[in-house]
Amino acid sequence: MRTPKIDALYILIDFLIPIMIVIFLNFPLNFQPLDSSAWLSGFIDADGHFSIRITNAGKYPARIKGKFELEQRQVDLNSGTLVPIMSRIAIFLGSTVKETKILTNNPKYRVRTISLASNFILIQYLAVFPLFSSKHMDYLVWLEVINMFKLGEHKSEKGKEKIRALKLTINDYRTIFIWDHLDKFSSIHE
Repeated sequence: MRTPKIDALYILIDFLIPIMIVIFLNFPLNFQPLDSSAWLSGFIDADGHFSIRITNAGKYPARIKGKFELEQRQVDLNSGTLVPIMSRIAIFLGSTVKETKILTNNPKYRVRTISLASNFILIQYLAVFPLFSSKHMDYLVWLEVINMFKLGEHKSEKGKEKIRALKLTINDYRTIFIWDHLDKFSSIHE
């Protein structure tokens, strides 16, 4: 485990010790590099968000961005802070941790890819440790947009139209779910 949720596990183990036949050990937090396991992939499947943003007004009309965000509450249920793991994720992605919703009852920390380079770090990671939820489908559309950026296709009017159309196929707009990516799931564990 890499978050303060490990403290809840410790409490459960301590509670169960008197009635358990098997003894469990309280292992410390996992500080292995994030790119050494699928842990981050699972975290992204649970709480990550891929988005395509198109700004049609203001100082820079028709500005287009593809970004990834991961947002977590600042304090977990056991009063542990999520700063350490969010900072590790931000460093891994070449990003920073930002405080959001500060004036609410539920302030949060957010890590966001902030450049094409940080998007490509995430792409390289997810090529090794893929997503398995419906978020995988959003990722594939987002990846298509990022690759258009890499090739400069986002600058043409045809490219902008394609990105606008792609934006209408992800997240809350998604109406078609294809699960063939799960075929890879069993081969990972062989």
